[in-house]
Amino acid sequence: MIRRGFVTFVLIGLILSLLTLVAWRAVDMKTTLLPDVVSATLDADEPVETIESPSGPVLHVPAPPPENQTKTRVLERPLFVVGLGWDRLAPALLANAGKAPSKASSFSPSGLAVSVAPVDGLPDVIEALARGGGQEQGADVAIVPLPQWLAAQDKLQAIDPVVFYVAGWSHGREAVFGAPRADVAAPDDARPVRVGFKDIGPAYLALFGFDAEGITPPDISLIGADADPAPSWQAVDVIDFEASTRSDVRPSMRWTTSQASGLIPIVMVASRSWTETHPKALVAWLRGWLSGVGEVSGKVAEAARQLGRMDGAPQPLRLMRGLETWEPCSLKENLALFELDGPDAQPLRLVMRRTWNLLNRSQLAAPVPRALPISADIVKAASRARLPTDVGGTTAWSGVSVADETTGGQHVVLTRPLDDIDGYELARELAALGGAFPSSVLRVTPKKKNGPVQTAFELARALSSVPQTVVLADPNPDLSTAATIEVLLAP
Repeated sequence: MIRRGFVTFVLIGLILSLLTLVAWRAVDMKTTLLPDVVSATLDADEPVETIESPSGPVLHVPAPPPENQTKTRVLERPLFVVGLGWDRLAPALLANAGKAPSKASSFSPSGLAVSVAPVDGLPDVIEALARGGGQEQGADVAIVPLPQWLAAQDKLQAIDPVVFYVAGWSHGREAVFGAPRADVAAPDDARPVRVGFKDIGPAYLALFGFDAEGITPPDISLIGADADPAPSWQAVDVIDFEASTRSDVRPSMRWTTSQASGLIPIVMVASRSWTETHPKALVAWLRGWLSGVGEVSGKVAEAARQLGRMDGAPQPLRLMRGLETWEPCSLKENLALFELDGPDAQPLRLVMRRTWNLLNRSQLAAPVPRALPISADIVKAASRARLPTDVGGTTAWSGVSVADETTGGQHVVLTRPLDDIDGYELARELAALGGAFPSSVLRVTPKKKNGPVQTAFELARALSSVPQTVVLADPNPDLSTAATIEVLLAP
């Protein structure tokens, strides 16, 4: 009996001791517990100090993840983009909801902040790229028409700039017209053709057209538009020309890039080292760019009004005209241009070499380098990232389809004389003209029936990848050369 009472007393004592110990530990833990509020306010980049207590380690209570977690950034600073004109930067400006980085930007979901700077002159583009995106008023990426870029590309050899994407094609911005009764066959001054110009793009259109007709750059004198005596031909920026002339009478256009809509690409440029070290940032840039292209497609007037409300923008009417004078290029077309997928009549390397060669022969650009400044890495990466391939395209702005008109209602806009030629060379000539004039019909007229030109034509037509119709006309014995290629377009 005594033993049972003793055991009971001991058990009661042990229970009371255990309860006392638990109560004491609970009080101690309450004073050392770190609330979630403190840990939630700490910056993720700041080190967290471990707090020790005489009673033991601190207990950290796990907090639920924040509702708006920060996206992984592909670039620790904004991507700075510069370009010639508001119209050519329109997809980026609309996707970015303005020039400055914005939470409403279509680039943000990809973890990229973007700053867009439209400028009026090529020197501003060159200076921005020279500074680089890490400097004030600098840029990582430039968007500029290819002829203008090639005329100044040698000034930036130190950063090794490359073309990494084709944004689109000029479509009616450049034009060449002649004074009344102007005749390319009539000598003028020391050279047969005098062409007034202010901008490189229109000058290149003139050089291409005259060279195709057999008048080479050494026989073309490029002079100031206001030279005295007035030149017989003028190469103009259509929008600037319309703004500067008060006459309601429009001159007769010899060529425009609305006809030669495959002649002048608008390209994206960055230093080679930057494209190699920041592919994710440039893929994110292209994803947002394509989103902006979709915002403009079929809604030019609405897009122009939206751009016109941004700080420093031109008037909506000028923006509308600017948007109407170029057409975007899809990722699918870029894959072909960079020779990564499918045949292309005129891949980018051939377009660049032809452009550079004509500008150099006219003393408007440095000699053509052996290795062209082109990089296909970003287009490859964009394709691997499964960016939409069909956004954009050469008719995306207006939704106009190219009519396949092979008979009637067409006129000759360019005639190229040909000497004796084989099928391979004729195929190259057809590809060059067909690529520059994608909605044309190409007509080959031989001087003799059943001669070598006719045989070459059959081979060239089999080799040609140009989409438009290529036809063989009846022989013309009055030709002064073995044959001609005529570019026919609807008026």
